[in-house]
Amino acid sequence: ANVTSDIKTDNAGDGTLTIQKDATIGGQVGVSGTGLKEINAGTTASDVVVFESGVYATTTNITDGRVDFNTVSGTTETNIVFGGTGEANLYGNLTGDITSSGQGTVSFVGDVSGKAQTITGNIGSSVGTGIDTLNVGESGVSNNYSTLTVNGNVYATNTVLNNGITNSSTLILSDGSNITSSITTADDNKGKLILNGNSTVTGTVGDSSNKLEKVTVSGTAGTTSSISGDVYATTTEIGANELQLGSNLTGDITATTSGQGTLSLVGDNAGKAQLITGDIGNLATINVGNANNADYSISTIDGDITATEIVLNNDSELILKKDGANVTSDIKTDNAGDGTLTIQKDATIGGQVGVSGTGLKEINA
Repeated sequence: ANVTSDIKTDNAGDGTLTIQKDATIGGQVGVSGTGLKEINAGTTASDVVVFESGVYATTTNITDGRVDFNTVSGTTETNIVFGGTGEANLYGNLTGDITSSGQGTVSFVGDVSGKAQTITGNIGSSVGTGIDTLNVGESGVSNNYSTLTVNGNVYATNTVLNNGITNSSTLILSDGSNITSSITTADDNKGKLILNGNSTVTGTVGDSSNKLEKVTVSGTAGTTSSISGDVYATTTEIGANELQLGSNLTGDITATTSGQGTLSLVGDNAGKAQLITGDIGNLATINVGNANNADYSISTIDGDITATEIVLNNDSELILKKDGANVTSDIKTDNAGDGTLTIQKDATIGGQVGVSGTGLKEINA
């Protein structure tokens, strides 16, 4: 069916539009502030429904088919509910929540110029109520990529950065937004993740085959972003705030501004082993162990280190693995007689180790 007409309601929150098969809706559905009650579309797997213009409704139900939003113009204001394995392709912005029971695919398609898109709302509310896959940029063979800002929380089994031929898609978490999902990239050394302030990533970032181009932690001093899983990125850049790592990182770590930013290898209450494979450059502070509680870490760094200070918290251990490592930093402990420095190969330590009256427990070299 082809519908070349606007579809409205006489009263906000009233009126239902049900599309049983393939259809293209050329006009606007609803009006901002006066949306329909409900849209039912994409019932069976073979159904393709295209909304070319703006969509405004309290709820849009998608079962197993595909629904494209704003392919020509406009924005979408609706809550999307998946009742099956359907797909929602967003060509514009979305204001509304997305709910499911672990099914459904949502793609912010972007365009060949890396269109800026936003979602203002949550994707799921807990593990089990999220979607299967969140695509940033169009999946498959395409040159469409996206710069997606999330103003809300995300629960998804997989989040995939699909990139252009030469350009990266970018996922931006606004201050206070969190994501529970693995975050991967379709192409090695492409795809960007930006954490703007206080954000938590529960899951892995990149993998050993396809690392991200860049992870950026940007926020004002006093804000903290954390990543619980392993990180694979060519570069991880820290601004004036803190990045807490709960696992391992492969790639170089740099400061946006030399002498600022904090990297914390937080460990756990059993002294988790963590590994950084790459150089760390020009940070203010590197915490080994958690400075805010009793968790400690056995952290191995296989690379050179430049920082104002390295602090061994809660009797943590720092292991220098690289043969010929250069450490341009003071190395301190938070408590006299705690903390171990182990140097496995040749190394040059340019800073002071310990402080008179507050020395480390042990140095192995």
